[in-house]
Amino acid sequence: MAYATLSYLKSQVYRRELTSAMKPDTERVDPTIAAAIARESLRPYAAIGAVLLGTIISTFTSRLTSLGLADLRGALGISFDQGAWINTAFNAGQMFIGPIAVWAAFVTGVRRLLIYGATIFFISQMALPFSPNFATLIFIQVVSGLSSGVFVPVAIGVIARTLPPKWLPFGIAAYAMNIEMSLNVSATLEGWYSEHLTWHWFYWQNAALTLPFIAFVALSIPKEPYPPSTLRGDHAGMLLGASGFVCLLVGLDQGERLFWFQSGFVTAILYAGAVLLAAFLARELLAKSPGIALEYLLKPNISLLLTLTLLTRFALLNTSFIPPIFLGAVHNLRPLQIGETLRWIAVPQIFAAPLVAFLLLHIDARRVIVAGFAIVTVAFLLGANITPDWVEGNFIPSQLLQGIGQTMVVTSTVYFLIKHLSPEYALTFGALVQTTRLFGGQLGTTSIAFAQRVREQMYSNDLGMHLNNFDAQSVERILSQAGIFSVGPSSVLSAPLAAYALIDRAVRVQATTLALADNYRIAATAGIVGVLIALVLRRPPAKI
Repeated sequence: MAYATLSYLKSQVYRRELTSAMKPDTERVDPTIAAAIARESLRPYAAIGAVLLGTIISTFTSRLTSLGLADLRGALGISFDQGAWINTAFNAGQMFIGPIAVWAAFVTGVRRLLIYGATIFFISQMALPFSPNFATLIFIQVVSGLSSGVFVPVAIGVIARTLPPKWLPFGIAAYAMNIEMSLNVSATLEGWYSEHLTWHWFYWQNAALTLPFIAFVALSIPKEPYPPSTLRGDHAGMLLGASGFVCLLVGLDQGERLFWFQSGFVTAILYAGAVLLAAFLARELLAKSPGIALEYLLKPNISLLLTLTLLTRFALLNTSFIPPIFLGAVHNLRPLQIGETLRWIAVPQIFAAPLVAFLLLHIDARRVIVAGFAIVTVAFLLGANITPDWVEGNFIPSQLLQGIGQTMVVTSTVYFLIKHLSPEYALTFGALVQTTRLFGGQLGTTSIAFAQRVREQMYSNDLGMHLNNFDAQSVERILSQAGIFSVGPSSVLSAPLAAYALIDRAVRVQATTLALADNYRIAATAGIVGVLIALVLRRPPAKI
């Protein structure tokens, strides 16, 4: 994103030169100039296509593996603990390369970086299903994360450098729309692949999408000269920061499974992350030419906008897992069945995204941010009314509001962020935005796992304390359940164990539902905080 803004003026000069070259001879147009004009006219559309596919690939790769993890474990013959590392490896690769991606774009050029990354990603996704063992699988997952980690931060920059100002909101809206659509369509695709094809298509689909992505990148970005070899960065500082955030991400991702600080591994890696980040901060504050200029955080709006980015990703990743968790745990639905509901939530984004872009052309982006957070807060509060009787259709009103509100929030926040780009802080801006985006998403997925376990245990214990063989309502419930399996048991003592199993399931379903309602309330709190932060945003600085 940052590199793209630095290249924007260069693209404008190119357009003026191209236009002036057309004017002298109106009777006969040079074929070379005509071809250049054709390429220039296609660039905005190709840029939007590149961002659309870059976002889809990045989201699908992680989401499909999460939803289809049980199928992957069964197909590959790996244990539950081993399977937990599949997504962690991919996310760790993306987190490591995230802060470095923008600097790498300076060094290699945007076009080369995206094409090289896409090529490596294509090869890794094609090869991954043929991994001979678990260690190879994890290694390829890391490579996939590293190579795809450049797609979103750098591809968005293609929009900033290619689209004229009046089309910029539409390009960003396409990016925001794709996040919402990818999250909700993934369940349908995972279920369809499992039912009709094979699990290999979890990865081959991403490889297939990579080919048009490369074509769009080639069309939208002209060939660039190699940057000067004198361009250097604070390599040690960026490696310290990237390594620190990777350690924290791995600790957060594996902490719930390994019981947090009861695990020596989780304790060590979280402490290592804290030490590495402290060393990174010390280096950047004391260095004469830091790679990440931390004083940029003191600029107006910057810290607030980064906080909004974190809150958005936190709420998005937290609540996106609630319908699949509920429908799977309470109604035993497969991903394909869950996807039949979720895909209807994704479709309206096609209409919501361009409407939000149109609003940004006529309304202050700060107002759209406030309205978006207000809408998602209402959606989360509707979701908090969840009961065990809910079925797929009950989620649609809250999910529709959530999808529309999140499209508003993501589009307007990114659009407002771009208005704060400044060349001297280009690297800092790109690294901070990408790291905040990825880390916020990890906090969202960790929070739902942690809150779900803690609150479900609490509710299960609380409900269980009110069940005993001497309570009249409990006796009546047990006897009615026992009637399903035997004829007229005389007392609860003679009731079959299957009746008690049904009572146990009812308690667990109620506890799960109450815990998920609490997760909606947590997300609603994040939405309220987002509204309050958005209300104090200042106007963006005037462009030079």
